[in-house]
Amino acid sequence: MISPLKIGSLQVKLPIIQGGMGVGVSRSGLASAVAKAGGIGVIASVGANSEVLGEEVRRAKETSRGAIGVNVMAAVSDSAQLIETAVESGADVLFLGAGLPRLPRTVARRLNELSTHFAVIVSSPRAMRVIFRLWSKHYSAVPDAVVVEGPMAGGH
Repeated sequence: MISPLKIGSLQVKLPIIQGGMGVGVSRSGLASAVAKAGGIGVIASVGANSEVLGEEVRRAKETSRGAIGVNVMAAVSDSAQLIETAVESGADVLFLGAGLPRLPRTVARRLNELSTHFAVIVSSPRAMRVIFRLWSKHYSAVPDAVVVEGPMAGGH
């Protein structure tokens, strides 16, 4: 028997998280199919502006009624706006990677009130400790989950 996956107060039937796969691959159609099956469907934010991302999240939430996540790369210049949009659009989980993930002030101020959960993507225990220290200092909180990726992750 497979145990459900819990991230904070979010619980999904299957411990399966679909990866946020680049431009045009991980959109609302794929994410909602994974969510309908009982996992967490993930929309990639890379290559999307805030308007497109918001519409993709809303569409996936409407068509699946399951858990929808968004992958945001901290290294992109508009990561703060993408994080805000994902939260405001109702994303259940944000997967933050590709750099040191910082939250925009508008999100950080409401961190304890949000239904959105935050998972950081790291490559080592050292990176995790750095992020946890930074979040503890600036947000008085730590991420809800950690995703550990090896050097071949993402195929880059």
